[in-house]
Amino acid sequence: DYHVILLLKEDDENTNKKRSWIYDLDTTLSFPCDFETFAKESLPFVDLPEYHRIVPSETFLKVFSSDRSHMAKTTGVVISPPNYPPISTLESKMNLPSFVSMTENLDSVDFGKVLDEKQFFKFCGLAN
Repeated sequence: DYHVILLLKEDDENTNKKRSWIYDLDTTLSFPCDFETFAKESLPFVDLPEYHRIVPSETFLKVFSSDRSHMAKTTGVVISPPNYPPISTLESKMNLPSFVSMTENLDSVDFGKVLDEKQFFKFCGLAN
């Protein structure tokens, strides 16, 4: 299983500190939510995976594709399809499994970096 969030990292010009913001469409926390609050209020209540894939937004927008087959019943009918066409690129119609996989990709396409939990918290600006 997987859960997708958007992480925005920024420099706070007033305090010279780095801050991380989480945009999560499946939370009741503030939107956006600072990472420290998100980590304290949300993460203790979920079975946090051992590994996390960090994908730069530029990479995601350039290479991500999904034919929605992961949303289909065994009959092939897509469950609650969005009202826009499937996302594809010239190179791919479906590479969602490469983004969901928590092993480093060995092919020529960059699907981001896999981090363990400690590396993930450090990347987000919170020591674990």
